[in-house]
Amino acid sequence: MIIKLKNFNEAIKNVNNALSKDKNRPIFMGVHLKTDDVTKELVFEAVSGFVLNTSRVPIEEDYFEIDMVIKGLTCVGKEKGYVEITPIENGIKINNTIYEALEGQFIDTKTILDTSSVNKTLRIGIDPRYLEMAIKDLKIKGFDGGKNNPIYPIVLNIDVDNLDVDQNYTKPIIITNETPGIQSKNLVCLMRLNR
Repeated sequence: MIIKLKNFNEAIKNVNNALSKDKNRPIFMGVHLKTDDVTKELVFEAVSGFVLNTSRVPIEEDYFEIDMVIKGLTCVGKEKGYVEITPIENGIKINNTIYEALEGQFIDTKTILDTSSVNKTLRIGIDPRYLEMAIKDLKIKGFDGGKNNPIYPIVLNIDVDNLDVDQNYTKPIIITNETPGIQSKNLVCLMRLNR
């Protein structure tokens, strides 16, 4: 199986952010690799309790079916412009590195990601830098998650009551911190604020 190097490395970076560190659930300490035989893509999945990250990359050539969880999957060096994946017994070989498959069954993410039963979908385009900045600012104002300082949830409030699906969504996303005793609210605007 041949995949473009840049696509492979970007997929690994994305899913590695969601790898579990829970040794009691070792299957979630690895990246689930599976092929989509309809789109001819390699799907990367990682889950860490509350976070599920997925990436899909096109398979350039030499398609074969794969469905396994690999621990320790890392980005590939730039010696070639592509990544070559070869099936081996109990694992895969990526370029010259052999990875063993973890034993166990990964969760069925199709049921989690299925949106076919959703009547209405609200798609909001937002610069991720501003959203990340607003969330990080709220987290700093909260507690650090130490033994006596629990981390409280951050809530995204999106006003959909008066939403006109034919118009662009232009209202701000309001992010609040649920920390007791601290009233923090940040807005991420979809349009630049003017006087």
